[in-house]
Amino acid sequence: MSELIKDVEGVIEGLGYDSCVLVGHDWGGAIAWQFAYAHPEMVEQMIVMNIPHAAKFVQGFETVI
Repeated sequence: MSELIKDVEGVIEGLGYDSCVLVGHDWGGAIAWQFAYAHPEMVEQMIVMNIPHAAKFVQGFETVI
């Protein structure tokens, strides 16, 4: 995950931006959440589709186990 977070940071900076509207879908949504936690100053807004917040995701697994 740390390498994926660095990749997102590199894309934003490589395009010449300091921050962005970050969009993540499915497992990319999990990366988006982690990136936003690691670099909140780089995320103006975030759109996550088709994956719940990490805490709810874990909670969902705990209820079925």
